Amino acid sequence: SYRHLLKHPRWSDVIRDPFEEGLQAATSNILVEREARTALASIAASEKDWAQAAVYTEKVIQNSSSEISPSRYVDLGHYYLELKTHKKAKKAFIQALKISEDRNQMLQQLFSRYFRKPERLDFYVELCQETAAFDATVRNSLPLIIGRAHYHIGDFDAATRHLRRSLQERETAEAHRYLAEIAMKKKDWDTAELASKRATELEPKNAHYSLLYVRCLQAQKKYVQALEAIRRAIPYAQPPRLDFYNIQAQLYWKLGDYQAAIDSWEVAHELAPQNAHYPRQIAHSYKMLQDFNAAERYYLAALKLKPKDKGLKRELAEVRRLRSQ
Repeated sequence: SYRHLLKHPRWSDVIRDPFEEGLQAATSNILVEREARTALASIAASEKDWAQAAVYTEKVIQNSSSEISPSRYVDLGHYYLELKTHKKAKKAFIQALKISEDRNQMLQQLFSRYFRKPERLDFYVELCQETAAFDATVRNSLPLIIGRAHYHIGDFDAATRHLRRSLQERETAEAHRYLAEIAMKKKDWDTAELASKRATELEPKNAHYSLLYVRCLQAQKKYVQALEAIRRAIPYAQPPRLDFYNIQAQLYWKLGDYQAAIDSWEVAHELAPQNAHYPRQIAHSYKMLQDFNAAERYYLAALKLKPKDKGLKRELAEVRRLRSQ
């Protein structure tokens, strides 16, 4: 119950001290000592007492009569990592990886939780390499895994090298995706377009890859191609994604098809009914179509959501002036 108790409004240090004493007493009871030490480790970790957290977790592992969860070894690895006891940290993480059902996924989770710092990257690479020695799936994806890690810490040159190497060994949509994102950051739109397009060809149902491709085309003002790409992507974005319909509307607008833009922004408005941006865009589109009554109706809807917006008030006044003419 410890994690639930922490969220209780009456929880305080005054209550925690006897609670911790009770947990200490419970460690002598064989029926609950595992849970008691796990909670004591959580308390120690919340106070950044990594050494004590490691001691409690070691005891949980040593005294367990049943199969140990990989998460116990992950916690232990984390505590030793914070203590900069890298040899023990690596041993714990490797043990977690050995008993994990999906080591590739666990490596991604470990990176996200503990290794997103440049100074820890070398240690993470060592973990990946040691895991690759006993897992063929990780071995086949090693350049991609390392390239992805370099990408997330912002070392784009190293990421590019590893990702290109991964494509030489085995083509994947994910490698193309990261290469596209790197090229987009550098505004190398030709490279970004080719990479994102290839990612969508390899995984046409992946909405994120399609969105990358659309944004590359949009940046180059290739609106017709971008519109075709977003139309193909929308059915695969489940649940329906607001940004897809907003981009589709923007593309229709750029192409001068204001009624189609209205239809897309209507869907976006249904998905986000409290966002004043969409009725405002619909009103602006009706203004372009010279349907001033409809424009006024949507400006009023937008003002209901943002009553103090001076820009909306000016636009509404302009529509009323045009209608009176």
